[in-house]
Amino acid sequence: MLKLSGTQLDHLRDVNAGRFQAAMTTRLGQSFPLRAAALGPPGLASLVQHGIASAAVHGITAEQDVARLTTLMCGLGEDHAWISEVLDQSTPHNISARLVQLGQRAAQSLSATSDADPALRQEAATALAQPSPQQGERAPVDQPISPCPDPPDGRRLCPFSS
Repeated sequence: MLKLSGTQLDHLRDVNAGRFQAAMTTRLGQSFPLRAAALGPPGLASLVQHGIASAAVHGITAEQDVARLTTLMCGLGEDHAWISEVLDQSTPHNISARLVQLGQRAAQSLSATSDADPALRQEAATALAQPSPQQGERAPVDQPISPCPDPPDGRRLCPFSS
C-alpha cells in the first residue's frame, strides 16, 4: 500500500499549483498578447495568483473552472468586480455553467463597450467568446480518493479507498 505523508502531499500540492500557474500564464499570454505585454510577466503572474485566490474564496477547486475565472479576470481587466457578485449567488452544482455564462456575458459587454482601448477590447471579446481548453476535472488534493460504496453484503470492493 502506498502512503503519503502530509509533507509529501504539501509538496505535491505546491508542484501542481506551480504547474497550473505556469500553464495559465502561458495560456493568458497567448490568448491576450496585448494585455500580457501591457502587464509584463510579473503582472501576468500576479493576475494568475489573484485569480486562483479569488477562485478559492468562492469554493472553486476544479482546474477548468479556476482557468475560466482567471481568463475572465484577464479579459475584463480592472472591471471584474461584478463577477464576484454573480459567483456569490452560485452553488457548487452550477458553478461551471455559471462561469460559461459569465464568459458569454463578458464577451457581449466588451463588444458593446466603447470606453476601453479598441484593440484590447476586441482581443478580450474574441478570447472570451472561445470555449476554454479542457483542463483536468480533478478532485481537490485533500480529497484525492472518494470512498467506495458499501455493497449489500458489507465487504468493501476497493481496499485502497478511504
